Amino acid sequence: MSAYSDPSRAPKQHELAMLDRIAAHYPHGPESVLDIGCADALFLAMVAARWPEARCRGIDASLDMVEAGSDRLRRRGNVSASVSWCRAEEYSRQAFVDPPWSVIVASGILGCMEDACAQLERWLGWLDPVGRLFLFGRFNSSDIDVEIQHRTRDARGVLGAWQRGLSAMSRRTIDEAMGRCGYSVDWRRFKLGMRLAGDPADPLRSFTHELATGEHLVLNGANTVAEHWFATIWRSRRDQRGRTISPGAPPRVE
Repeated sequence: MSAYSDPSRAPKQHELAMLDRIAAHYPHGPESVLDIGCADALFLAMVAARWPEARCRGIDASLDMVEAGSDRLRRRGNVSASVSWCRAEEYSRQAFVDPPWSVIVASGILGCMEDACAQLERWLGWLDPVGRLFLFGRFNSSDIDVEIQHRTRDARGVLGAWQRGLSAMSRRTIDEAMGRCGYSVDWRRFKLGMRLAGDPADPLRSFTHELATGEHLVLNGANTVAEHWFATIWRSRRDQRGRTISPGAPPRVE
């Protein structure tokens, strides 16, 4: 979590873009927002500042991040927002998160889950009937699902446990699984417009490679490169015969 360890860090590009996506769907603001894997809660603080009447909650499996996030919210006076520590398995427990929520955000966390589609179904069950799930992360536009386990060394050179954070499901797999459950998915490609030189404290040794188009692809020490996408998921409307009705094009947010 070195990318989130600086308490004075600026918002990341995907956090700013995610805030714009929520605003496009909720011009007057959402009633409630749950951020799953909220890290240092900077994004949650941004949500609470923009929509102070919204009930906001973040959960994270890192106690250090929860402490940093709670401190950030206290310093900013975000009284409508809170951060809670949970075990990783509690990302799947409905009782822990006090549903329903009008908005659920999960950035970069789905690739850590053992069964991504089953996890999405659980999260969707925490929404109110017209709520939306906003995802950001590694997804594959090719029809290939990728599961990768990795482990890294700490500053002392000690190997950690195996993790799944570099996995990437295909968009088609997500579309088909959500369609079977009666949900629609809107995809938007995230194109990083800045260079990352690499942080020695980053266990994944992430850096970027610039394309001729100006887009920067993120690579890392695992020698993998992936597309990053936003996905917005909501319940489809159905006609009297049970057929899915196109919900209409969602607001266009680049």
